[in-house]
Amino acid sequence: MSKVFMTFCLSMMTLFATAQTSFGLRLGSTWSNVNTSTAIGNATPNFKSLNGFSIGAFAEIPVAANFSIQPEIGFTRKGFVLNEGFDAPLFGVDLPVGVTAETKFDYLEVPILAKYSFGEDKLKAYVAVGPNIGYALNGRVDTKTNLLVDINLGSTNINLADEGFNRLELGATGAAGVSYDAGFATLFMDARYNHGFTEAYNLPFVDEKVRTSGFGINLGFAVPIQ
Repeated sequence: MSKVFMTFCLSMMTLFATAQTSFGLRLGSTWSNVNTSTAIGNATPNFKSLNGFSIGAFAEIPVAANFSIQPEIGFTRKGFVLNEGFDAPLFGVDLPVGVTAETKFDYLEVPILAKYSFGEDKLKAYVAVGPNIGYALNGRVDTKTNLLVDINLGSTNINLADEGFNRLELGATGAAGVSYDAGFATLFMDARYNHGFTEAYNLPFVDEKVRTSGFGINLGFAVPIQ
């Protein structure tokens, strides 16, 4: 068994050493929200999606024809917007009627995607899917009211050490996009969907935990190093 394991490790090291690995950066806009049960949905107003951002670095490692592994590391802003007209406490903030609250969490994320590409030599399409591990670094609630124009009422930091918050998130990411070989680099654009499987935090006004989900559009480039 040990010989088989060593042979496998040496084979993988040889593959990575000879493959034309690329490194790249991506930047995108995200729309995230929470997944609630039917009971929560009936007990609270509608949640609106929060517009955030995502930035990351990645390596693309070919392992077969048209197939590669793409480990990444990046930051993503997630959360939700609570509708106006709802009077409730939210993460230590008392929300009076007529106030909108934007709840924001910044996550460090590490997706590991299996990527399949197809198409012409320069212009290709691709799909990718894989697990995603996230860790919440910080959070805050921004409140504002509307009197003809939006008026900011301030921000309150969320204590993530609270026992109702699970900072570690296990989920999955799926992506579909197009890439173009520009010679000096490969340019790409993709759409992504991320779904959290672990319960993230406890909504204080219904005492039930929820999961996160989000959609994003990314632009980026990758440069081969061999």
